[in-house]
Amino acid sequence: MGFDAGAKRSTVLLSLGIIIHTVVWATAIVPSLGAAMMSVMLFDAPGSEKKSVLRVVFWSLATLPLTLIVAIAVSWLLWFQQLYGWGFGLSCLPYVNGVVFTIAIVVLEM
Repeated sequence: MGFDAGAKRSTVLLSLGIIIHTVVWATAIVPSLGAAMMSVMLFDAPGSEKKSVLRVVFWSLATLPLTLIVAIAVSWLLWFQQLYGWGFGLSCLPYVNGVVFTIAIVVLEM
């Protein structure tokens, strides 16, 4: 009896996490499209196309909208297949873009 209650609680928490991520990522899609469109301007300055760190920043911004959409879709597909842990894990996928972007900006400013 206790095991079932614990399993149900973790299922509810993972489902709540997927719901929260879906709301946050869905609201971030439109602004991320703007950032993706403007990311090509990173290479406006002379010589900036030779900086490999700027390429990392560019790709993290350019792929963010697609990453958000894939994270939402795949996490819900996994949720409907009752793979709650995998669904929550893949709903965290856009954090990778944020971490890579942050590290690249820090390295760029050094």
